[in-house]
Amino acid sequence: MKLLQLFRKPLAPWDDQRALIKWNNNEPWTIGDSFEGVQVFGDTGSGKSSTSAKVIAASMLRAGYGGLVLTVKAEDGEDWRTWLEENGRAQDGIFFDYGSGLCFNFLDYELRRGQELGLGSHDAAKILSELISLAQRGAGKTDDFWTHAANEMVAHVLELLRAADEIPSLKLAKEIIESAPLSPDQTRDGQWQAQSRCWAVIQKGRTNAAGATDFAQAENYWLRQFPAMAEKTRSSIVATFTASVARHFCSSAVHPLFGGQTNVSPEDIFDGKIIIVNLPVKTYGEAGRFAGIIWKYCVQLAVERRRDKQRPVFIFADECHNFLTDYDQLFQTSARSNKCSVVYLTQNIQNYYTLSPGAAGRSRVLSMCNCLKTRILHQCSDPETRNWFAEAIGKHSVTKPSETRNYGTGKPNCSINETPTFDFWVHPDLATSLKTGGIANNYQVTAIVTKAGKMFRNGSPAIRARFDQRKFEPRYWPNYTVVAIPKPKPTE
Repeated sequence: MKLLQLFRKPLAPWDDQRALIKWNNNEPWTIGDSFEGVQVFGDTGSGKSSTSAKVIAASMLRAGYGGLVLTVKAEDGEDWRTWLEENGRAQDGIFFDYGSGLCFNFLDYELRRGQELGLGSHDAAKILSELISLAQRGAGKTDDFWTHAANEMVAHVLELLRAADEIPSLKLAKEIIESAPLSPDQTRDGQWQAQSRCWAVIQKGRTNAAGATDFAQAENYWLRQFPAMAEKTRSSIVATFTASVARHFCSSAVHPLFGGQTNVSPEDIFDGKIIIVNLPVKTYGEAGRFAGIIWKYCVQLAVERRRDKQRPVFIFADECHNFLTDYDQLFQTSARSNKCSVVYLTQNIQNYYTLSPGAAGRSRVLSMCNCLKTRILHQCSDPETRNWFAEAIGKHSVTKPSETRNYGTGKPNCSINETPTFDFWVHPDLATSLKTGGIANNYQVTAIVTKAGKMFRNGSPAIRARFDQRKFEPRYWPNYTVVAIPKPKPTE
């Protein structure tokens, strides 16, 4: 084997077969494996962030991936700053946060892409539709009428912005909606026309897009359909969007990040940049959550559109349930061909179900989890997560001895029979006894690792991976999980 390796052509830096990680310093996990997605489960304090997350992040950083990072805890940004420095990528970090001077006007970005692709405002409207849907679920509202009505309103306000060639923002969209006519008579009122932002944008649209079908439909909506609605119906539709979504982007802290001229965008990750959306949910609340969702959704669309797929990229989210959308399942079905690694970490599968309720939501969650082919389970107290993990790996045929004793006449006799049966490769209760690191465990963490379609060298589709929280570099004798790519030497 060693002789063959001498004549083997060296792997290219981003070859699918290049190893990123060696589980237990033995089993390789490759660039190609990373494109099939990663799902990490484990209780708070189980060691998943300090081991699995850190090892996977380090391996991708050293391999030269570009990426997007979403944050939930206040310390997440500093953790990534440290990881970038430790792995020679400090110069590639872009920290998108308050006071950074960065702006990603996602509405302008998607409207321009839509114009280039002949999609109009479709993708920009879809992003806002996702936010509206999530806000409605979070408020416990299940009536789809208001969501659909708000989505229609958003689509028409975006068409006005596009036709008028205004710099779009949620703050401007909110102003247009709140200044829209409340009755058919008001549309002819000179005083209203002089004061209404909605009317001013319509006038600019008429100048720029006269005769365009999409603009004509939007104009008809705002000047005829909207003012003709019952007052209660109209106010409910408006509140569905402005109160649950738009208001989060109108503050002095958040508006400059999404409402000005774009100077950072998803395309930057294709050049090797690591964009850290440093608006942690624990600090910024719903605005931070929506900011992460916007970035993730736009990156997903950009990944699917890109033509140069040379450099691999990743989307990385700890506490990922905060950023779950209906589109995640669909995106994951094509992530591999687009050379995008999705790495999601959360405590248990129940977190997903909570944010995606109902039978349809449950099906989407299971479909997405099944599309994340590498699964890592740290210590976990949730029975449903443990059962799902065990069921996903499956069962195998085993032979168990059974003893039969005969106490009839004469001397008693005993016979042992071997009975074939099916049993789990990994028993669900195994995850309750995994090591969680820290001083009490001499900084040792264990987890069950499985990769769909792979049999490990032990003849099983799963292994018990061992981590040392203090070190992830290859060593001669310990069989702990390591980063397969050497750590870059510090620059002088």
